Amino acid sequence: MSDFFFNAIRRDIAMIQGDTMSFAFQVQGLGGQIPSDIVFTCKETPDTEDVLFSVSLGGHIVERSYDAEHDIRTYALRIPPDLTQGVALGRYFYDIEFTVNNDVLTLMRGRLSLEYQITGGGEPPEPEYENGDNVNYPIDNIPVGSIKIYTEQYINNLIKKIQEIENTTDKYSTETADAAITNIQTQIVYINEAINTATGGSGTIPLSDMAAAVENMARNGTNAIEFDLTISNCTIT
Repeated sequence: MSDFFFNAIRRDIAMIQGDTMSFAFQVQGLGGQIPSDIVFTCKETPDTEDVLFSVSLGGHIVERSYDAEHDIRTYALRIPPDLTQGVALGRYFYDIEFTVNNDVLTLMRGRLSLEYQITGGGEPPEPEYENGDNVNYPIDNIPVGSIKIYTEQYINNLIKKIQEIENTTDKYSTETADAAITNIQTQIVYINEAINTATGGSGTIPLSDMAAAVENMARNGTNAIEFDLTISNCTIT
């Protein structure tokens, strides 16, 4: 049938039992929307309820980058050794499914072949993660699948600051916190544009100078600026 359409990419995967498997994939054309969940699932048969192993967003699936110009999100997926160590050699079924804006879409599906290993075969070693508290970010060329450990209190403090700025009680994971900070950045850009419009200025005003710029406008009788951060908008009145 010439007009046949199938939305999922069909691709077979082969991996070694008890080894790490890691790869990156991209999603394009979501209109800037962020997937609320991405799940990789492997089963013995498509219709069984039993899952052999699975990884999901926020665990072993992480967003690595977002190209806003081309609306491309790049993700890294990692299956750690312990998930396949106890699974019998064989040929199984898998898919990668993501949820965005109440839509559920299958990105990839196919057969997963779990093959024998020569070296190893014992109990998989406990993973060792590097302490990330002393890493100065941002950094370039982070390896795909890289995972570090952090002091939870530092992360919790950052999330509380986001809640205060957004005036919300919403809770955030590290993944959704990135989106929240992007939203805050957008609000600051709107404020910058509104100040420039009111004063006839141009260019980027550092955040540390914005309060003084607004105070100076009030002192000189410049048009007042009404900021509505809850709807991502600034209007000149």
